[in-house]
Amino acid sequence: MTRETFEGELHRLKDDVVQMGVRAGQAISRAVEALRTRDVALAEQVVAADDAIDAMHLELERRCMRLLATQQPMAGDLRTIASVFAITMTWSAWPIMRRVSPGQPSALVWSPW
Repeated sequence: MTRETFEGELHRLKDDVVQMGVRAGQAISRAVEALRTRDVALAEQVVAADDAIDAMHLELERRCMRLLATQQPMAGDLRTIASVFAITMTWSAWPIMRRVSPGQPSALVWSPW
């Protein structure tokens, strides 16, 4: 991988982590709205969308690991990759809503865990 290719991948990582943040923010807003209005259908959409955020986290993590393993980044580049790891782990660890009891769609609650 050339330096130009590496820098392009770092730029894509930054763009993709911003996109993940946008999706996480939207999920939180939608979860709050679902709870405020007691909209079970919207709550189900929030739960389903959380899987996409988790998938983004795993893909970004895989790309970071590949860059670490193949490029041995230093200084600012290493800090960028470490930041992407930290940010995506934080956002994917926020299950926005969860079921109180499996199989009971009306039993969705806000969950910090």
